Amino acid sequence: MGWADISDKVTGRLEDGRLVFYHNHQPVGEMDLRTKEMSMREGYMIDGAQIFAADNKTKLQPRYADDCDVDWCQ
Repeated sequence: MGWADISDKVTGRLEDGRLVFYHNHQPVGEMDLRTKEMSMREGYMIDGAQIFAADNKTKLQPRYADDCDVDWCQ
């Protein structure tokens, strides 16, 4: 699985002393403005000033001949 840079597609909203990060209208992480502590939801990570989403497109699809045993495909 790879990671896709979504930094330019993330927006933020102030909510109860937190800055909540959104991607495609879904919350992906937040920062507590008092402590500056950041947390990201599963499938997202932050590195410096960039936010990344798990890139599920890189997952390999099984081929029709997978799981063959002694030339017999199931």
